[in-house]
Amino acid sequence: DDGNPCTSDLCTNGVPSNVPLEASNTCGTDLVCDGSGHCVGCFAPTDCPGTDTTCRGRTCVANVCGVMDQPAGTSCDDGLANTVEDACSSGLCVGVDLCAGVSCTAQDQCHLVGTCNPATGACSNPAKANGTACDDGNPLTSSETCQAGVCTP
Repeated sequence: DDGNPCTSDLCTNGVPSNVPLEASNTCGTDLVCDGSGHCVGCFAPTDCPGTDTTCRGRTCVANVCGVMDQPAGTSCDDGLANTVEDACSSGLCVGVDLCAGVSCTAQDQCHLVGTCNPATGACSNPAKANGTACDDGNPLTSSETCQAGVCTP
């Protein structure tokens, strides 16, 4: 052992080879020893740690691992059903939530509170069941009920 963690201390015919690891088959060419006997570097993106996503991938440039973001606006799927227009932004897939900040209310006394449609950002307007009691505001009528979303005497 020559005491250098970045060399391979194999002997050939009794003579130490002391071949630098970065030049041996153990590490391949152009890789560097990290000082503890481990080679670091890469030949292809798959040699680099991590996983690729639609918006961010691994890179290997000049034997150095890195990440590469897809251009902003590249189409992707963020996996969320309540977003639209999903696109890459700084390596992340981001969608637009059209229902963010939308508060649905009942249109009138013959309608229920609706729900926001994530594809459009519009609220539904469901009618109450026919026969639901209501008041049309006319003092000359009584026993009004909702019929197809309209208060009728």
